[in-house]
Amino acid sequence: MVNIELTTSSTKEKVNKYSEYCIVTTMPDGSKVRGLIYDESNTEAINQLFEIFDLRQRGAIVFGGTGSGKTLIFSMLQKVVPKTDLRFFVKVNVLDIVTEFNKEGHDVFSKFRDRNILFDDLGTEDKGLHYGDRIEVMEKFIQLRYDLFVQKGLITHLTTNLTTAEILARYGARCVSRLKEMTDMVLLGVNESYTDRRILRNFIGFPHVVHPVQKSKEDIEWEKNYKEAMEESKARPMQPTNFKGLGTRHREFLDQWEQLAKSNISDSRINGKEIVSKISQLIPMNPDNSSFINDIMTLESYDMNSVKQILIKHLANLDLPQKETWKTKVVESFNHFNR
Repeated sequence: MVNIELTTSSTKEKVNKYSEYCIVTTMPDGSKVRGLIYDESNTEAINQLFEIFDLRQRGAIVFGGTGSGKTLIFSMLQKVVPKTDLRFFVKVNVLDIVTEFNKEGHDVFSKFRDRNILFDDLGTEDKGLHYGDRIEVMEKFIQLRYDLFVQKGLITHLTTNLTTAEILARYGARCVSRLKEMTDMVLLGVNESYTDRRILRNFIGFPHVVHPVQKSKEDIEWEKNYKEAMEESKARPMQPTNFKGLGTRHREFLDQWEQLAKSNISDSRINGKEIVSKISQLIPMNPDNSSFINDIMTLESYDMNSVKQILIKHLANLDLPQKETWKTKVVESFNHFNR
């Protein structure tokens, strides 16, 4: 397995490119073809699935026979979309859902309440068993997912070998109605020209995808203003990592200071660490204060005189008017520790 980086833009282009690493088909003439093979049995359905996925207005319920590629395409979609993307989903086999229900009971319904989900192979599961009662677990789950769709806009995808009539017979009219409201139907591999693609034995695996770093607008603004402030003061700026912007790193530092102070209670410099922790939490997190925050967090010595010099530098003096509450609180905190 290798790491690959996808630089193409559209979801379809990404899946097509990624599929070249996952699928290699040996054709009748002996030649090898990499990637998804589009034909009259799947082209329209796959394009429809990509459109539904990108619009993110509803989920998709994909009907198709064994080996039609339902699970394969969703697995590739899950790989090419970053976990931070609003379209990202968790893939769960319905057999596992029922197994968990049999062990945990109704607690299983509290899982996945904050994320999009794919229920794979709807209809292959048995009924759940709870205190001797047989329960149609997926019917309950679909009702719950409908509520989350209405309340939070969470997306539910499904794959199934069942027909709509079979879903109606097993899960009931209410469940079918919910599915119609929160999903769009995709028919993959259900026409006369369909053949089970598993007989090609062309699947290789799912290599890991390296996604480009996606910085928030806040982090981009933080980085710009922070570097400008450092250039003006001729200080050495904190460098961003491959995965986090400067704003994110600053917020994490603020969270860590209090723990740092508490873990060094026996240290003779504890007063300095406590005041640094307190002050760091009081300074508003905005680009105008980036230099102030940097000086506080990069103190080489925690003695109170060093802290005082930084306060004087950024607050001009320690006898402030009451017009800016946070500055007054900073001074009050310093005076409290410096008694």
